[in-house]
Amino acid sequence: MGKRDYYEILGVDRNADGSAIKKAYRSLEYIFHPRSVAVVGAFSDPCFYPAYVHWLQVAGYGGSIYPVNPSFDELLGLPAYPSIRDVPGPIDYVISCLPDTVGFG
Repeated sequence: MGKRDYYEILGVDRNADGSAIKKAYRSLEYIFHPRSVAVVGAFSDPCFYPAYVHWLQVAGYGGSIYPVNPSFDELLGLPAYPSIRDVPGPIDYVISCLPDTVGFG
């Protein structure tokens, strides 16, 4: 693997001061530490793959978890939403658990 230019990745000049580098890094914060996760196609059975809602809870994830599945009103103690458009808060990260047979048309 070749050498990476982290200045280029962050989109800052090589002569940037520390505050500019920190600001650029903070703009990526939601990727590494999302404040909320929507699990589209969420399922309630922790034995059913993928059980992302369950494992986010078990891992102690501290942000908001939004299960999205029109077949449920609640999943594992959390309100479920019929569509991602119905989620009441901002979403930093989406996990898609939809089968390839579901169309996106």
